[in-house]
Amino acid sequence: MSQWTWVNALFTKHAGRTEIGPVRPARRRAAQYRGLEPLELRELLSTTATHLVIGLQPTNGYVGLKNPFALTVELTDAGGNLVTSDHSAVTLTDPSGSLAKSITVHASGGIATFSSLLFTQTGTVTLTATDATDSLTVNTGQIVIQAAPAPHTITFSQAPASDPTGANPGDVQVSIKDQYGNLFSVPETVTLSLVNPSTGEKLLGKLSVKTSGGIADFPGLTVNEGGQFQIQASGAGLTVSSGALTMGGPTTATQLHFLQQPSDAVAGVANTPPITVEVLDQFNNVISTDHSRVTLTVATGPGTMKKVSVNAKNGIATFNKIILTTVGQYQLAAADGSLTGDTSHSFNITAGVATKLVFELIPTTGTPAAGPITVKVDAVDKFGNVDTTSTAAVTLATATAPHGVPPQSQTVNASAGVATFNSLAFPSAGKYSLKATATSLGSATSTSFLLV
Repeated sequence: MSQWTWVNALFTKHAGRTEIGPVRPARRRAAQYRGLEPLELRELLSTTATHLVIGLQPTNGYVGLKNPFALTVELTDAGGNLVTSDHSAVTLTDPSGSLAKSITVHASGGIATFSSLLFTQTGTVTLTATDATDSLTVNTGQIVIQAAPAPHTITFSQAPASDPTGANPGDVQVSIKDQYGNLFSVPETVTLSLVNPSTGEKLLGKLSVKTSGGIADFPGLTVNEGGQFQIQASGAGLTVSSGALTMGGPTTATQLHFLQQPSDAVAGVANTPPITVEVLDQFNNVISTDHSRVTLTVATGPGTMKKVSVNAKNGIATFNKIILTTVGQYQLAAADGSLTGDTSHSFNITAGVATKLVFELIPTTGTPAAGPITVKVDAVDKFGNVDTTSTAAVTLATATAPHGVPPQSQTVNASAGVATFNSLAFPSAGKYSLKATATSLGSATSTSFLLV
């Protein structure tokens, strides 16, 4: 009890002893000033209120709006102590007449609380609190009452913007403020429109919105055609116009564009990453709402591919399984109905690992047996493409020969996947066939040919 001082103050009798009780310094000084003896201080420990004190001072307010902060009046004794047992009726009045009516409340715990004060006139007000029971009075400090807030200005807190390649002025936000520069909290309807639109010009979207906390939001606005525009916001009897806006107009799908170009790949292996084609508008923007069917075909190249068609998703068609099996350089073509198509960059298909042998060159019928004769054997992948990385050792032998001709064989290493046998000669004329063999590649037998 820091506010108390143990001094020669109040004496009481207890068990035949004289004790000193706590008395506030102010009361001790008052007793000393009056020359009272300590025992006589008991008379000063009264529970009767002698003063009214303003506890909480109300804030400044507005005409017609209840003050959100309470006014409190405290009932205290001569030493400034709150008389918590006092439940007197305290009346609040306004000599100037701005307070809507006099208010009487009973103190609770020695405090009278006046909430939601309502004023009817502007000006500087001093209220009077009276406790008629104890004949006590106190005045508040000055309270400034202003005119109630009213809509005063309307502005674009987020203004519409030009969109030269589209029809979207962006998300628009409108604010209404009162005469004091504060956002006007009472809901008001704000409406957007075009200023002096030409025939057929329209602003599209949700165009009427109630403010919340003084703000109205307008997302997703569009115009129905291109041109020069101004957008006007109206609400609470107020109007504001945007600056001049340049709009390209609504977009429509007009063309295709390879986004992810084809990459070089191995024959028989899907092109990665997946090839993608965009559906674009006249301003080269992706039409994110487009789900049309896009088709890929071979534009140039030695091989063929079946047409592959997929539906665009959010304006992009993705091709996960584009496979070509013939070695060479290619370009792909993208098509989608009447839209302008697109042709891809060039890309290469290379052979896979050799899996077998094939004869590329054998003697033709009528070739002289004495030669010189050239024979070529290719190491090819499963699609028949020459594996140019192969250096396999290939053995060439006669598979069939005229009667009495002994078997013959020769081995050479392939170069760039081709085993070439030069300057061959056969011992006699007749009908022959050849057999080529290589480790891991098996064997291959040629067609028959007649030597002379």
